[in-house]
Amino acid sequence: MSDTAALHQLLNDPKLVGRRYLDQDRLPLSLPQVEDLLEKWTRPDGETRRAITDGDAFLGLGLVDPTWEPLAPFVAVVIDPTHQRQGHGTAAMDQMLEQLFSATPALAAMNWIDDWNASGLAFAEKCGFREAGRARREGIRNGKYFATVGLDLTRQEWEAGRGH
Repeated sequence: MSDTAALHQLLNDPKLVGRRYLDQDRLPLSLPQVEDLLEKWTRPDGETRRAITDGDAFLGLGLVDPTWEPLAPFVAVVIDPTHQRQGHGTAAMDQMLEQLFSATPALAAMNWIDDWNASGLAFAEKCGFREAGRARREGIRNGKYFATVGLDLTRQEWEAGRGH
């Protein structure tokens, strides 16, 4: 809860619209809305979001959501645009995957990324995720339909990539 103001600023960054992994990805979010999200995200029975920090600096959020499929939880990282491409997202994803595959029975990790989000797709590929399918015509951006790309990383692939 001490990160409420920083989270409010992050979630209202227009550069992150469509990349924040929110049910309703619209701007602006009021401070009470962000406080409601924080309360939801800190409950023990659902998705987990954790602050990504560097010392006292709030850099972004990590998300693990096993509620739809505990054996293939949804994982994602959202980094403040001013801190992107500095290794913070990769380090956070590595930590989340290490925890996921060493402390849970998960067989895979998964994510969905809109096909217009080239940097998100490149990040997922860098982390070892591979395309597993597409959902066409998921929405409209700039007057054109876009697809959502399903990606996954199996436990076996993760272990092989880490020399296990």
